Amino acid sequence: MLIFANYLLFLTLLRYLTEAKFVFELNDDFDLCSADVPMVAINFSLIEFIPIEGTSMRIAGKVGFIEDFAPPLQLNFRSMRLERGTWIPGEISRTETNLCLKLMSPMEPWFAVTRHFRQKRCPYKAGHFETLSSIQVGSFGIDLPSSFAGDWKFFIEIERKSKGNVQKQCTTLTASVVEV
Repeated sequence: MLIFANYLLFLTLLRYLTEAKFVFELNDDFDLCSADVPMVAINFSLIEFIPIEGTSMRIAGKVGFIEDFAPPLQLNFRSMRLERGTWIPGEISRTETNLCLKLMSPMEPWFAVTRHFRQKRCPYKAGHFETLSSIQVGSFGIDLPSSFAGDWKFFIEIERKSKGNVQKQCTTLTASVVEV
């Protein structure tokens, strides 16, 4: 009888663990990646990340392009996670050699945001703004395992040609992966 009770307890716990859902809780504290690399020339200061109790998150506000963004734009995305008080390289990373080609692809994680853009393709001229009207983003279409729970830093680096030279810009964004 004790074995059966332990088995039922195990199945209940297993069911709970597999049904738990984890999402990103982004913070609106965009920052420099390093002192020698300028921030991505996009104004995120008018963006607000709004947690939705028990489900996910909404993004609202305006995104403004400070400089021209014309193809090809290379995206280098990497992460670090806080583990036992130390930042270590995270499991989430990606390089996209021409972001403009995949900006509106429903298979991409950024599509949760870019599908709401009025302008659907590059180039984005300096001074252009996109308005995000409280869109729900959840986990950006990514199923997050429970092992991802905790604090993260994401590094968003854009490489683009400007006046014949390759220009790197990088912005960090902190987040937590939380159970909802």
